[in-house]
Amino acid sequence: MSEHNEDHIQQLMDVFHQFARAGWRKNTVLGLKASEVRLLACLKRRYDDGQLHMTVSELSKKLQVTSPTVTQMAGNLLKTGYIKRSTDPNDRRITAITLTDKGHHLAELAIKRYFHLFSGIVDKLGQDKTDQLTSLLLEVFEYLEAASDAEPEGTNKYEA
Repeated sequence: MSEHNEDHIQQLMDVFHQFARAGWRKNTVLGLKASEVRLLACLKRRYDDGQLHMTVSELSKKLQVTSPTVTQMAGNLLKTGYIKRSTDPNDRRITAITLTDKGHHLAELAIKRYFHLFSGIVDKLGQDKTDQLTSLLLEVFEYLEAASDAEPEGTNKYEA
């Protein structure tokens, strides 16, 4: 690794720490966790594309979380009336998850809220800076993914 200005490194670390603590991601909607709202929004976008339901494994892949995590989120959303479950009559191992009217309404509100939030970022930065930011963030994501994949889980090469 080459030598870098410690101030630049610290500034970058500080900004990432600020993003991790940012309240915009953590705000709940009607008592739901942000992850549960993401699940509802995912179902809504699929519904708008003509797919009336999704399976746990489809949601797991789309949301990039494990199937047990989706099952746990779905359990809470089921109890609160935002989704319903049904078993595939041809294969009883498959459970379809569908939005209720209440779920549609909340998902629509959440999608509009996030669209408005990110629209404000585009307005503030302008199109050129937004394109540059998007490109840079994708590069950072790819770097962090590659760095994470390169290090075996549970190891830390910086430990003594």
